Formats: sequence, structure tokens, C-alpha cells
Amino acid sequence: MKASVSEAERPSVRLRNQLILLFNMSFFSLGYNIISPVTIMPVFVSYLTGSNVIIGLVPAIEALAFALPQLFGARYYERLPYKVFYMWRVNVSGRLLFAVYGAMVVFWAADHRGIMLVAFFLFLGFLRGGIGFQAPAFSDVLAKVVSVHRRSRFIAITFTVGGAVGAVAAAVVARILGHDAFPVGFGFVFLFAGLYLAAINTFMLFLKEPPSEVRREPSEPLHRVVSRVPAVLRNDPAFLRYVIGRTLIGWGLLGMSFFAVYAVRDYGATPTDVGIYTAVLLASQTVATLFWGYLADRLTSTIVPTLGGLLGVAALALVLAAPGPGVFVIAFVLVGAGYGAVRFSDFAVLINIAPHGQISNYAAVFAVSTSPLLVPAALLAGFIADAGGYVPMFGGMLVLTIAGTVFMIFSTLRYAGVGDPA
Repeated sequence: MKASVSEAERPSVRLRNQLILLFNMSFFSLGYNIISPVTIMPVFVSYLTGSNVIIGLVPAIEALAFALPQLFGARYYERLPYKVFYMWRVNVSGRLLFAVYGAMVVFWAADHRGIMLVAFFLFLGFLRGGIGFQAPAFSDVLAKVVSVHRRSRFIAITFTVGGAVGAVAAAVVARILGHDAFPVGFGFVFLFAGLYLAAINTFMLFLKEPPSEVRREPSEPLHRVVSRVPAVLRNDPAFLRYVIGRTLIGWGLLGMSFFAVYAVRDYGATPTDVGIYTAVLLASQTVATLFWGYLADRLTSTIVPTLGGLLGVAALALVLAAPGPGVFVIAFVLVGAGYGAVRFSDFAVLINIAPHGQISNYAAVFAVSTSPLLVPAALLAGFIADAGGYVPMFGGMLVLTIAGTVFMIFSTLRYAGVGDPA
């Protein structure tokens, strides 16, 4: 729904818009987290293939499918004064297609595993790619509706509410997977998530969207946008350190996506246990995210991914030092809090550190600089796990996560005005 600038500034309209955004973002978290790329998706793929290389690609493809379409989405939406309807159209298409895949799993996955494995990555690309394509426009809408002084807390609240209801839903998923996990249980969960996410996104159409400033000059060719990446990173050393640190921590998160598969294959965890791990992960993420929002507003948003990296280090070290069935619950508490920190910072930090009018540009640079490198890292992690087992792979990811956290510390100091540690 379109609104003029003056109408959108009315307190009642602003409150209405914020409540709609709160509802959409919170309950999106519920739907997406019950098909978690950290637990549910990797374990599902492990039913389709024994290759750790392919299993490791799940979080990498999921992140890549979200990041790269932003380059095209930013160019598409910058010419639209009102964006919500076009965002909804893209989002709903990808989510309904994923629901179709869930129905396919129920009927065909048991007898056509190879085909369904290829189809999984294809339909995951539709789902996550649709979300990524409209992400720059969503950031713009959020910036118009929520003031900068409340933004971090607003994002934290949405993640907290979404994580809380998602944890309850994950407990229900644990029961569903416990009866007939493959193919019926997973298929039903995917089907429900796709339909639910499509329905939730429809509420965005009730938002009274204030107009955006429309770009008048012609868009640059995409190769020029990509060619600007080195210059942006060279001219902003703190952002360069942030990108390096976030990339290395992202590689560490790839290792953590093997935790559930490791528990199933080496310690006899059941699909019900995986559902419980998901609930624990979401509950931890819920409690931690509220704290991350408070901390970001009180100190600086860049401290959040630094602490997330430290929690990732602790999770990897715990699984390496004391492997056993009981360890995984504690590990997923740490992973949930750390993953929540990184997820929160990916949304909040770029909005806060980008120069005025450069949010889309910085988001594009961040996407190009970090996400493509996840695929070779995932392939390497899978090869190490296939060749030597999970322990050496976790050890390598621990080293990378420590290095990423160090870069994050330097970036945080620079943004805090402490000086250039270099």
C-alpha cells in the first residue's frame, strides 16, 4: 500500500508499519528456522548422499543463493519509489516452489534420491534467492520505517520473538521427525515451511510504504559494480578487516553445520535428537539476540560478530575436546548464541557502518567479497571429513574461526575510534 511522506510520518501510521515489520520478520524466523540450514537441512541431505563434500555445500549454497542475487536486486529496486509489492511477488514465488519440493520429497525421495538431491539445491536456490533478491529493498524499507536510534533493538526483538516461537515449533518438528523422518517427516516440514512463509510474507502488503528516493541516472553495468569492490575495501580499512573476519568466521560456521550429522553418524543421535538440537539452537539464539541488540545500541554493533566468533571458537573446541552425546546439546547452545550474533550483525552492522547513501553499495561489496568463497571452503571441509574424519575438519575450522575473531577485534577497535591497530 502506497503512502505519501507526510502520511507515513504520522505516529499512528509509523506504529502500524513497525508492527507489520515486526510481525513479518519475527514469524519469518519461525518458518525458516524449522528447516534450519545448521541442523535440519544437512541431516536431510545425509539421507540422500553419504558424501560430506555435498553435505558441506548445504550452508554454502544457502548463503551464496542469498547473497549474489542482491547485486541484481539492488539495481532493480533502486528505480522503484514503492517496493513492497514487487518484493512480495518475488518472495512468494520462491517459497511456494519450496513447498512443492516438500510434496515431492514425500512421494519420490525414497526411490529417487539422486534426482531429489539435485532438486534440493535447485529449490533451495529458488527459496533463498528470492529472499536475497529483495533484501536490499527490504533494508531500505526498514530504514524508512524504523529510526536509526531504535533499529538495533528493533531487529533484536524480531529475532528474539522469532527464535522463541521457532524453538517451540522445532520441538514439534522433533516429534514429527521421530515417527517417520525420511521421507515423510522431512517432506511435511518442508511443505509446511514453504506455505507458511508465503502466507506470512503476504502481510507486508498491508504496510503503508513511504516513497523512496528514486535513482535517476542510468545504472552502472554489473561488471563495474563488481570492479568497485577493491576500491571500497582499500578506502575503508576497518570494513576490509570486517569482511576478512566475517569470511573466516563464516568458514567456521560451515564446520558447525556438520555437528548434527556428526552426532547422527558417530554417536547414534536420532532424527528426534536433531529436532531437539534445533530447538536448543533456537532457544539459545533467542535469549542471546535480545542481548546483542542491547549491546549494539549501548556500545557498537561491530562488537557483536566479535563475540559471536568467540562463541564459535568455544563450540568447536568443546566438540573436539570432549566428544560424547551430551556435548552436542551444550555445543548447540553456543552455536545458537554465536550464529545469532553473526545473523544479527549481517543485518544490522552494514546499515550502521555504511556511509550515508551507500547501504546498498556496501551490502553488494560484502556479498561479493564473502559469499562466493564459501563454496570452495565447503568443498575443502567436505574433502577433509571424507578423507580423515570430522575431527581434523573441526580442528581446521577452529583455527580459521580464531583468525576471523582476531580480525573482527581489529575492526571493532577501528570503528570505536581507538585508532588503527595496523
